[in-house]
Amino acid sequence: MVDRALFSIKTATDFIEKCLRVCAESQESLEKIGRIELPDDCSSWKRIKILIYLSHSIYFFKQRIEFFLKCLDSENINRDIVETVFRGLVEIYCRILFVLKSDETDVLKKIIWQDYYLIGLTNIDIRKVKEAEKIVSLNTKILESISIELPGINVLRNSIQARLIGAKKDKAFKNLEKQYRFPGVRNTLMKYYDEKEEPPIPRYWLYRRYCELSEQIHGNFLMEYYGENPKSDYRIIAFLVILSLKFLTAISQRTHTEEDVIKLIAEFREFAPIYLKLWRLSGHL
Repeated sequence: MVDRALFSIKTATDFIEKCLRVCAESQESLEKIGRIELPDDCSSWKRIKILIYLSHSIYFFKQRIEFFLKCLDSENINRDIVETVFRGLVEIYCRILFVLKSDETDVLKKIIWQDYYLIGLTNIDIRKVKEAEKIVSLNTKILESISIELPGINVLRNSIQARLIGAKKDKAFKNLEKQYRFPGVRNTLMKYYDEKEEPPIPRYWLYRRYCELSEQIHGNFLMEYYGENPKSDYRIIAFLVILSLKFLTAISQRTHTEEDVIKLIAEFREFAPIYLKLWRLSGHL
């Protein structure tokens, strides 16, 4: 029965919908965990900072998956263009790996640097945006608690804005960026990715696919597929399945959704041989 039905688009999307439900459960679990207050305010701040980052990561991962499913319902959307959004899914997954498998202090440094970089990039007036003001205030307390000193937000913002209008990156800012920004996809996959984890996908393939999508999203038309590809929907479905399972497996250790993920993996094993055949036909292997 699985052989006949699995990779009709409907049965495939039904499986992905199950993955989305576990995503929602994972986010709800983090919110419940976040409501448990610790006696030490400083420990609570740090814990909440990481939980919020994980929660936002789940939310945006889920939103992108839902976007793909909506695109599959439309015949007027170019599938090759849509696929470039996979690049963001890979980056979200890799940052989750880093956050889950790294030292807490290093994780907090990276998250806070990303906060400050985005504030500097958008150039908002912190005094007029209460949410940004709260973020900067909390980040300052966390940095003090882990004995990390960064230049003031206005100094960082000036450096970022100067770069946007063509100024050279000053050495001090370059050193800060190298130390505090999240590691790239390749480094993360080399250091934190487990090739034996279900579903077993080689890291080189995941990184190669990421590089192809990077070229495509940056406008290298040679990476676009020409002509109508009847298997493009299946190619999208194939990628959604493996990356959803990889993401949920990683996040489950913090969200206590291991049992749900184990059930999804068991269901995946039932159709894995057909899935692999389809994956090869659609040009992935």
